[in-house]
Amino acid sequence: MGTLNRLILILLLLSSFADAAQARVASIETTAVLRDYSPESVAIAFREAVEVAVRGATAMGLPRILVYEARVMTDMVAVQVLATDEDLADVESAVDLHSTGGVR
Repeated sequence: MGTLNRLILILLLLSSFADAAQARVASIETTAVLRDYSPESVAIAFREAVEVAVRGATAMGLPRILVYEARVMTDMVAVQVLATDEDLADVESAVDLHSTGGVR
């Protein structure tokens, strides 16, 4: 399932937990340059990517952040976070439901 489909599913699931007028959720994906494959370089790139995502979420007024996915690629690290102004437990429940095909 593509990233866009996954995001749409998560947003639909989240809408069942809270009034859509009150809850806001964003999926933010950022990347950082990977200098080499050493653990230190991967950690630095991961931290940089997360920091950019956190700044974006904060600028949108979404203070709660869940790192959803991280990938090490040839020359970069990509990080996807879910940011919300609601309880993270609701976001985690929606992600769990998605990853299990709606079965708990």
